[in-house]
This record gives sequence, C-alpha cells and structure tokens, in this order.
Amino acid sequence: MISAWRRRRALIVGVALALSGAAAAAFAVWPEMRDRDEPGPRPAAATPAPVESVNAALRRRLPGGLRLLDPSRAEDKDAIVVTRRTARRHGLTSLADLARVSDGFVLGGAPEAQTRRQGMVGLRAVYGAGFKAYQPFRQEDFGTMADLLDKGSLQAAQMFTTDPLLRSRDFAVLSDPEHLFGAQNVTPLVGDGRVDAAVRAALNAVSAELTTEDLRYMNARVALDEDAVEAVAKAWLVQNGLL
Repeated sequence: MISAWRRRRALIVGVALALSGAAAAAFAVWPEMRDRDEPGPRPAAATPAPVESVNAALRRRLPGGLRLLDPSRAEDKDAIVVTRRTARRHGLTSLADLARVSDGFVLGGAPEAQTRRQGMVGLRAVYGAGFKAYQPFRQEDFGTMADLLDKGSLQAAQMFTTDPLLRSRDFAVLSDPEHLFGAQNVTPLVGDGRVDAAVRAALNAVSAELTTEDLRYMNARVALDEDAVEAVAKAWLVQNGLL
C-alpha cells in the first residue's frame, strides 16, 4: 500500500501532470513543511510564522533557478484529533480545552512528536496540556492508531489534516487558536528556466482553488477506494473548471 507521505505528494503531482502535461515533469511540487522538519527543540514561546513569512524566508534561501509560486489554502499539517464521542463527553472543541482533561489522556502520534515543539513539548507549554502518556506510531501504523482511538485505548492522536482517516472515522479536529502548528501550505516549487509563464499561471490557478478538504477527499479516494491517482486528480481539475 502506498505510504501516506508518498500518496499526498503523488496527488499533488498528479494534479500538476493532468493540468500541464509533459512540461510538469520539469518541476517538483512539495507541501511547505519547514516548521515540521526543523531539527532540534525550539523555544516554547516562539511565535508561529504565517505562510507569507515562511515563504518569504524560503525564497531568500532558494538556490538560483528555483521559484516558489503562490501558496494554496490547502495545508498538510499536524493536528490533534479526538473522537466526536470524546469531544462531546468532555466539551472539547479547541486545544485550549485539553488543559483540564489531558492528565487522564494518552496521546498517540509519530515518534518525533514526543520531543518536538509541534507536539508534546508545545502542547504543554502553549496549552498546558500535560498528557498522562505518549504512544508512538510509525506513519504506516496510523491505521492501528486510529483503531485504538476509536476503541478508547487512546484519547487523542496527532495526525495530518489531509489524512483520509479523518473522512472515514468519526473524528473531530481540535482548533488551534494559538497557532502552535505552523503554516504548512501546499506551495509549488518550480525550475524557473524550465517552466514557462503559462504553466506557472496554471499552477497558480490550482493553488487558488485547492483546499485541505479537497486533499483529504482525494486521499480517501486513492487510499480507501483505490481509485487511480491520475483519475482522481483529473476529476478535481474538471470539477473546479481548470480542465
């Protein structure tokens, strides 16, 4: 089964290929994930940067010949998820609500989230959420993590906002009013000399329409319904008047 990491990127590239044809092979498109991938601990009081600031900093560091295009509203970012049953029982709508109940909760997520600011460290520092325990899961075992969340063996889980499990399970994403999880908007990165103005305009048009829910829906069609990436991407383009 294709990994979630590869599936998310395959869908984005699939949209680009369906839109632009062979010319799309000359560039790469990646979700902006700088905050997630930053090594080492960060100060708990650090102010998260909006997508405009993140992309401006990235542009300054790009080597010659590469160009960052318009960011989309779609974000493949971390989020804390609970079952709707748990949300109703404890009155949870926001990460701020966790402070009063998290000492009885076990949180599941990727191993690295246990020691990163955008994980256990930040949840405690920013929201006062001190979980009883942390259960690590590899990305390929997130299905098992979702099962345990459903059964109540876990009370919360750190997942990606584009995960198709958020469509197939009765889960609720808690809002993040303090913006602990930084901007991770999907943004095209192109080879400047190999992509002409027409292709750049087409990709910017995709960014103007693409949402997090769109990616979650397309991921579900590929991962759960086993539809072909190319067919799913093309259907989205047609539905949004881009093809």
